[in-house]
Amino acid sequence: MPLGLITPGQQATCGCLGMNSVGSLCGRGRAIKLRVDKLDEAHQLLARDPMLTVSRNGASYLYIETSDEHIPHINAALVAHGIKVFELSQTP
Repeated sequence: MPLGLITPGQQATCGCLGMNSVGSLCGRGRAIKLRVDKLDEAHQLLARDPMLTVSRNGASYLYIETSDEHIPHINAALVAHGIKVFELSQTP
């Protein structure tokens, strides 16, 4: 469920690619492994979000620290930008 914080005179924005959520307020909590067809584009897109920590494993995978609530939004954003998602899994 989206959540916004109201500060005097404005709404604060935070969260995954513009989404506001309780998970974004609680911080990062899960690492996911991501394999896509356009790794460079996916890295650039996701690295713009200050609520995500994105790292790269060579030319194969991205690793992203995020909360569970952001995972569907990450997938949707990638697909919306024409990036095919082949694997999205939790890391131990």
